[in-house]
Amino acid sequence: MTRTQQSIMAMNSLSMGIMLPVLNLILLGKGATLQTLPLVLAIYSVTVFCLELPSGILADMFGRKFVFLCACICNMLSSILLFFTNQLPGLILVALFMGLGRAFSSGSLEALFIDDALKRHGEGCLVKVTARMSVLDGGALAFGGVIGGYISNLAGNYLINIVLRFILNGVLLLCCMLFVKEVRTQGNDGQHTSLRAHLQKGKKLLASTPGFLFIFVSIFFTGFFLCTIETYWQPAFISLGDGKGNTTMLGVISALSFLVVIVGNYFAKHVLEKLPNRWWSVYNGCRIILALCIYIFSMQNGSTGFIVCYMLVYMMIGVGNTTETILVNSMTPDSMRASIISMNSLILQIGSFCASIISSLVILKIQYSGLWCAAAILLGGCAVAVTYISEIRLKKEVTV
Repeated sequence: MTRTQQSIMAMNSLSMGIMLPVLNLILLGKGATLQTLPLVLAIYSVTVFCLELPSGILADMFGRKFVFLCACICNMLSSILLFFTNQLPGLILVALFMGLGRAFSSGSLEALFIDDALKRHGEGCLVKVTARMSVLDGGALAFGGVIGGYISNLAGNYLINIVLRFILNGVLLLCCMLFVKEVRTQGNDGQHTSLRAHLQKGKKLLASTPGFLFIFVSIFFTGFFLCTIETYWQPAFISLGDGKGNTTMLGVISALSFLVVIVGNYFAKHVLEKLPNRWWSVYNGCRIILALCIYIFSMQNGSTGFIVCYMLVYMMIGVGNTTETILVNSMTPDSMRASIISMNSLILQIGSFCASIISSLVILKIQYSGLWCAAAILLGGCAVAVTYISEIRLKKEVTV
């Protein structure tokens, strides 16, 4: 990746990070109530959910740069509306444009920069580029979260967060227009691929590459367990005997989790570079170890063990996600990359959605530990099954 590409990637994540710690508070201060806040957030989530895959298809068909520029414009419009509105109808429009911006940016920028790196340096750079993107994304989100919380506290209101987000997206728009070049993928006759042809090509790719099915199933269960942990880890920690009421540690734990994900990204990079022919084994091993970490995490009754296991879980998330991204991109042709990346994000959201429904039904019966234990069993069972099936397929290929 060039320095310009790295700066754009980091700036995009930074623009999201500065809103993360205060978004709900901004919405409440702009006209939402405790009753209407979930509605606004639901509109945002539904917009992202419905447009996640279509935005990836648009990026592959009409250009990743074009779709990302649309994302920047939508984000700027949402910032303008958020700055001036003080009523619920305005917040609904804000949620719609924020959802559009999130959906259009998902996969388009990543696919654009990966394609450029592969064309310039070949397949050998995939591990390095993917790990670099993961580090930039996680680091910029973490830094943005810290900056967002600090400037809002310093200013005494949240308007500066909104203005800064608008400025960052404006700079992103200009930088992408001026400094990012894209070589469009066309059909054999020099014409752009039709929607029907693109969908048929995607169907054929997924049907002919069993690895996608394995990864999609794993992503679903990853979304499932992530939702259960992110939803309940804070009340679980507060309820511990030696952590009761220790809300200061919540911020420390959140910050540390970003850092250990980055550590996991770097660890995955070095392992995969040393084992270029064992990526699937590394991926399956990561998921099995992750399941074990979640299971041990579910058994913790003290704050120290809780924090240590929480960090182990997130470090393994960093290792596994980097490996997963590399595997997906190694199996995906340039013309389908944004669509496949968006498909991954969509499946992750479906897993989270299913976990939300199931959690609401069983949480009072099995408590936090039971829910996390169940998520660990599901993820571990999936990883073991994928490992077994892939080994059988490998043996058959060797025999043939």
